[in-house]
Amino acid sequence: MTNYNDGKWHGWNGGDYPVHPNSVIEVLHADSGILKPRKAGITLWHNPNLIAFRVIKEHREPKEYT
Repeated sequence: MTNYNDGKWHGWNGGDYPVHPNSVIEVLHADSGILKPRKAGITLWHNPNLIAFRVIKEHREPKEYT
């Protein structure tokens, strides 16, 4: 499994969420350039104009202490 949480741009050819829906990402669209940071869960990953993305802030589940 690829770790996309490295802050680098990753090419995208469509498909399901590559990162946690609560991770904050930037996306590169072929027709409108880099879009402002957003949660991965509101991104249209099947949009053919989405050509790359990068993770700005990785979502991490809170630790449970007992």
